[in-house]
This record gives sequence, structure tokens and C-alpha cells, in this order.
Amino acid sequence: MVASSGPGSTDPAAGVPPDNDPADPLAEDEPLIDAAAERKQARRERRQLLLKSPAFIAGAIIVGFWVLCALVPDLLTRYDPSESLRTVSPRSGPSSEAWFGTDRIGRDVYSRVIAGAREVLKVSPLAAGLGVLGGTMLGLIVGYYRGWIDEVIGRIIDGFLSIPLILLAVLVSAVFTVTDTVLIIMIAALFTPVVARTIRSVVIGESELDYVTSAKLRGESGPYIMVREILPNITGTIVVELTVRIGYAIFTVATLAFLGLVGDISTADWGTDINQTYPNLQSDQWWMSIFPGIAIASLIIGINLIADSIDRVNKA
Repeated sequence: MVASSGPGSTDPAAGVPPDNDPADPLAEDEPLIDAAAERKQARRERRQLLLKSPAFIAGAIIVGFWVLCALVPDLLTRYDPSESLRTVSPRSGPSSEAWFGTDRIGRDVYSRVIAGAREVLKVSPLAAGLGVLGGTMLGLIVGYYRGWIDEVIGRIIDGFLSIPLILLAVLVSAVFTVTDTVLIIMIAALFTPVVARTIRSVVIGESELDYVTSAKLRGESGPYIMVREILPNITGTIVVELTVRIGYAIFTVATLAFLGLVGDISTADWGTDINQTYPNLQSDQWWMSIFPGIAIASLIIGINLIADSIDRVNKA
């Protein structure tokens, strides 16, 4: 007579559930844990590659310097950028008293170049960020759903892209009173369709991959797939797009200031200073315009170096 096996029986015939039993929740979570660990390791490797990139380091130093100038300009200057110097006459060239010379009313050009970073950087990053945010949302929707949504929104985007951005900015500036808020919204609106076109092409490529197909077979909704599945895999493109757009935003703000559509002549601003002083180039008084121009160029170059480095790391 054989005794029946109870709940605590160790009878070999009863068997032991294997470690990879599909009913075991821990076994189901293992692929998710492994995938998360792989993504974390990939991000760590990308950061290490960036920190070893000479171009990224150079760009970070340049941009960091101008950010410091925007935050604490008094730390790097000796004179008030809005006050005329008493010890140096107007339109004097670079000297030990005024390193970058003085402008037509005797203000220190070096102090105005340092302080001018604030006017550009208080608008450009926020405007670029809003533009990339709007363009990313629009690009996700258009690239994922496609069909008639892509046709309608795509034609609207084509219409915006057919007009030069600077021309649109000039038209808007001529109609509205341009405050910092208006300027930020205007630049963000101009960048949104450009960013949406780039994100759309990336999303279309991602939509054809297996992980998106798997999510659809699981019955996940479109918004869930866009936000939780596709978006994390295109963050590299978004970061590159953001850095590039910041450079374009700086150029746009400086151009509008040069045209006299934004800014105040009493406030240190690179574009406004060039607008006020470039006629003096004919009199060999080059320092008033050249140094603000170098400031604009160096900041954009620094941002482009960072963007190129991030793009190379993402493609590696």
C-alpha cells in the first residue's frame, strides 16, 4: 500500500517546477531587467565616449564660458557696460584700459560683449526647447499614424518650410510688439515644423521594428507605444536636434537685433551693438563690431561642436 503524497511530500514522482517555468513571475521579469541593464550600460558608455571627445570638451568649455558670462557678468568685467568711461575717450582702440576698445559714446566694448551673452541666452535655449518639444510631439503623431494625418499635417509643414525662417520672424516682429515672451513663442513656433519633419522620419523607421510590432500585438494603445516604446529610442536624435536648434535660435535672435526689430540700444546686446557700430568699419574702427561678431560665432561654434559630438556617439 502506497501512501498518498501530501503538500509537503518530497516524492520524486511529484516533480519540482523548473526554474524557467512560464508561471514563475520572476522568470518573466528577467528579460525586462536585462533590457533595462543593457540600456543603462549603453548610456554609461555613451557618456564616457562624450567625455573623451576633444570636440565635445572644446564645445563645452566655450559654451560654459558664455553661460558664466550670462549668469555673473560682473565677475569678469571692470566697468559698467552701459556707462561711458571717464579715463578713455570714445572710439579708442584696444588698450590696457579698455581691452576691446570703446564704442562711439565711450562705453567699454569688452564689458558689453561679456554682458551681451545674457540677452541671447535668456531667450534662445527656452525657445529652442519649446520648439523641439512641439516638433517632437507632432513628429511622433505624424510618423506613427501616417495616413491622412501625415498628408494634412505634412502639407502644412511643407508650407512653413517653403518660407525662410528669418523672413517669417521679420514679418511677425513687424506686426507684434516683440517682448521676450513673444520672441520665445515666435522662435519656438518657427522651429516646430522643422523639428517635426526630422522626428517624423525617425519615427517611421522605428515603427517598422520588431519591438513596436510586439507592442501592437499585445494590444497597447497608440499613445502608449509612442511615449513608452518609441520615444526612449529616439532621445539621441532629440538631443542633437535641441543643440542644433539652440544655435539657430542664437543666430535668429542676433539677426533680429541687428535689424533693429528687438533689443534696446542702451542694453548690452551683440546684434544691437553690431547694428549701431558697423558703419564705423569704413573708418577703420573695427573693434566695435568685430568683437560682438566673434562672440556670436564662437557661441554657435561651441554649440555645434557639442551637437556633432553627440551625433557621432549616437551613431557609433
